[in-house]
Amino acid sequence: MNTLRFCSVFFLLVLFFLTLNSAGVQAEFMGLNEVEVGMEGYGRTVFSGTEVTEFPVQVKAIVQSGYKRELILVKTGGPEIEGIGGIAMGMSGSPVYLDGRLIGAIAYGWQYSDHRLALITPIEEMLALWEEDGWKGELPEKKRVYVEGYGELEFEPVATPLLTFGLGERAQSFLKDELDMENVKVLTGSNSRVAEEDRKPSLEPGSAISVDLMRGDMGLSYIGTLTHLEDDRIMGFGHPLFNQGPVDLFFSQAYIHEVIPSLSFPFKLASPLEVKGLVSQDRGAGVSGYTDIYPSLIPVQFTMTDRDREIRNRASIQIVGHEGLVPVLVTTAGLEVGDETLDRIGPGIANVKVEITTDAVPEGKVERENVFFSSQDIAVQCLQEVYDLLYIIASNPFKRASIYNIRVTAEMFLGNPLAMIKDVQVSEKEVHAGQEILVDVTLQPFRHEPVTRTFSFKVPPDMPAGGASLLISGGHSWGPYENNDFYDPYYFDDLPSLVKSFVNQPRNDHLIFELYPYFHPEPEEGGEVIDPQDVELRELFRAGYVVEGFWSVEIEVLDNAPEDS
Repeated sequence: MNTLRFCSVFFLLVLFFLTLNSAGVQAEFMGLNEVEVGMEGYGRTVFSGTEVTEFPVQVKAIVQSGYKRELILVKTGGPEIEGIGGIAMGMSGSPVYLDGRLIGAIAYGWQYSDHRLALITPIEEMLALWEEDGWKGELPEKKRVYVEGYGELEFEPVATPLLTFGLGERAQSFLKDELDMENVKVLTGSNSRVAEEDRKPSLEPGSAISVDLMRGDMGLSYIGTLTHLEDDRIMGFGHPLFNQGPVDLFFSQAYIHEVIPSLSFPFKLASPLEVKGLVSQDRGAGVSGYTDIYPSLIPVQFTMTDRDREIRNRASIQIVGHEGLVPVLVTTAGLEVGDETLDRIGPGIANVKVEITTDAVPEGKVERENVFFSSQDIAVQCLQEVYDLLYIIASNPFKRASIYNIRVTAEMFLGNPLAMIKDVQVSEKEVHAGQEILVDVTLQPFRHEPVTRTFSFKVPPDMPAGGASLLISGGHSWGPYENNDFYDPYYFDDLPSLVKSFVNQPRNDHLIFELYPYFHPEPEEGGEVIDPQDVELRELFRAGYVVEGFWSVEIEVLDNAPEDS
């Protein structure tokens, strides 16, 4: 009997505490329908280090923002806010509370204005981020509110600072152009080491956070503020980064070195700390994700050498595996290593090798080597195929391909390896199918005397009798920029064939020999009519120069083979 009574009491106590906990969770949020003009409360953010500080806020209005959306206008204050001149970039996501209940996160403001004014994304919109990943909690009730006099406000997201570490102006400019970031301010950040005693390992609402795209010898981090966390779930920023829905990005705690005042918009100078988890959703109301669950990443290694000065630089980074970002991030980092190695912007030659470990091909690895020349900027030109190959893998329409590792090696030096095709002579104008002929190609190197090289070319054994054109072209002229079939998936049946076609294309220092018959004999009854232009009769020869130009020689293929063949 005593045992039964104990179990009954224990069950009632558990039920009581569960009910109390449930009521507390629901009570910690205040829906938009409860927010009234004039209410006062506080916000939470980090102004220095990792310590969260509270600052006062007062509700000024509820404003309509587009279809089915409202924002809360507040005025902030306190000594910290007054000291920096108002809301700063990096405060996106700072939680705001009324009567101790969370109403949402600071997300929008105005440039060149009173920066103490800010707009808040309501908590019900942010909680909907968790629903995208299966969260089943209850949302506060929401109603539409419009306050006269604030309906035409033109505001914008509190610009999210994208802090770069180890990237110079050229790499930053390339990155900004490629990502087309309207509401992101690219700033040079600090990758300073933070003393252990200055770190605060635990996260709480108002903690400074970063969403990292790149870590290692170079870095890219969006700086913002954590709005709310519950168990292993987090949310922040209050506005989108890329607004791409499901994502897979690094989520880290951040250390604030200083808040820099600015007439345009104050901003936080920060350093990312250790990775805490991943961001899984990026939508209009902000970002959300998990702690202690980590995103997929791609290790990237660069080895770049300036042969003239015998300088070699190596760099290692880790980047997010987001398909749309991989080509841009690798090329941005590669440009920085190249600029640091050459310490100049100008002409040159580069021997480049890219190795990609990936399941895009059955072999598990893709390799491509080529030689590049630029009369203006070799550091940029030598990365062209690195970008193109990664873009093909990442954006292909056949299947999602995983990339496990990327290695880029480049050796750069001064010089001009260009040579034009000046003349072509063949040993015989009348040939038999299967016969080898000698082809003399005269090249005109840049500012040097012409050189003639002899190549042995074999007429294909199944070449039909009749006239044919032997077309000789330089790889630099013939390349993928003039032959877009290498980029167009329409011409391929699967991803491996698309990737292999790109990898096996002629190098810039190749001479390409192509033999095209004028016509094909009529097929046998029921046979397929073959277009002569569809017949690939090609041989590649290394020329020792980056070759430009085209040359055509007409030959006659006889209908009977020689007796000694």
